[in-house]
Amino acid sequence: AGGTSSLQSMLEKQESTPPVNPDGGSGPSSSATAAAIMEKAPVLKALLVAALFPQLVIAADTKKAKNSAGKLIARAEDGQKPEDIMLHPQCVAAAKGQTLDSPYLIYHEKVKTTRIFMRDATPVSPHALVLFGGGSLKVASDKQSANRYDIVLRLDDFVGLSCPREVYGLMQELRTELDVVLRKKIEDPKADFSAGAKGLIDAVYMLLSDTKRVETTTGGDKLPTDRWGRPIGGAK
Repeated sequence: AGGTSSLQSMLEKQESTPPVNPDGGSGPSSSATAAAIMEKAPVLKALLVAALFPQLVIAADTKKAKNSAGKLIARAEDGQKPEDIMLHPQCVAAAKGQTLDSPYLIYHEKVKTTRIFMRDATPVSPHALVLFGGGSLKVASDKQSANRYDIVLRLDDFVGLSCPREVYGLMQELRTELDVVLRKKIEDPKADFSAGAKGLIDAVYMLLSDTKRVETTTGGDKLPTDRWGRPIGGAK
């Protein structure tokens, strides 16, 4: 596809192409480089979220999101109702038999031919969206997750996510700290904050590498509860 090559494409090429050293054989240094790139993939994808948000699409059926041919939904640019969108046939993620590791995809550009397509799309994790996604992050107090001990979050009034209560405070704190650091970096691109922000960087890397803390919402409207917090009545 035209435009910027997708991160997913680069990672897959690194993973599938045998490492070659100047002598023509396999070299441990090249192999180590490829392994390092794959290890840092969660962070690289998170940076794509920071750079491209709100150019985000969501699988219409998150339970079947691994099928790259499934229906995808994008928020209209004018802020009106969401619109259907498809992966461009030349996009790596649209290859036959390709599976997606997340129901959320960040993309570089949209094109309209017979219908609306997106190019240079990369699946991103819910953790990356919570930490690096723009817009507001609010608790949806009127919604309840399938796990009633989790809370439901709304990112930019578009994405619904489920998060353990004890993790939400940490995620919100990290998100705030990241905003401060990134703003300072934008204001002074030459500033080196790597030493002072090591604890923050380590915490972010840990959460981005853990794919089970924040998940897609699979609940519904919150049910009334008794004085002990137990739901009253059946599901709506």
